Amino acid sequence: MRVLPIGLMVLGFMGIPLVGFTSPAHLANEIAIEVLDFQIGLPSIRCIEEKKTGLMKELTRNDRVKLVEIRESVAQGTKETPENTENFLVQNGSKLISVGDYKQVLDLIKNLPEKARDNIQIRTLEYFANLKGWVMDKDQVCKTNWWALRTELIKLGDNEATPMLVIFLKDKDPYLRLYAAELLSHIGDKRALKDLREAGESDENSNVRKNAKWAYEQISGKKF
Repeated sequence: MRVLPIGLMVLGFMGIPLVGFTSPAHLANEIAIEVLDFQIGLPSIRCIEEKKTGLMKELTRNDRVKLVEIRESVAQGTKETPENTENFLVQNGSKLISVGDYKQVLDLIKNLPEKARDNIQIRTLEYFANLKGWVMDKDQVCKTNWWALRTELIKLGDNEATPMLVIFLKDKDPYLRLYAAELLSHIGDKRALKDLREAGESDENSNVRKNAKWAYEQISGKKF
């Protein structure tokens, strides 16, 4: 995974809590030794810089903290590989799409080898990244790609997509929830029944509720 050129090492005795920047938070009676990597892969570079600036302000107020700047582009011995990118996307792609960074997801997928792009989870992420691009920015290319992927995923009906679809079924964007329920109805995986039941009963969007109920009935063979 790529990292920005500047990392920050924080050494302190009886330091301030660093909630939101390191995990777990350090208590006041602990020695804090942390290396904070500001990595590409968070919601945006602007977000990273804002967090870094806020952290620096807090730390410079504490005379018990020593700051040491480390200039290193990539940690020694680490390499960016297609496998690393694929794993990163599977673990973080849905979060990036949720916050609107669909372009980053599409760029990363575009640079993957064909075999990795055929991974059903990557295909599912590509589907929702294009949908997000159409919903957010009315991008006509995204719309065309999304529709083509919709046809492909419905035809495949691969239940390996289910875990990813369940994540999008709970997304804040109603369009993503709507089409996650639709795809689940075509896949027919019973692992999704509980989540579809919850969406059908309590989703705030009536169309999402309708799709979730339909999907539940198609998969279970029972009336909702």
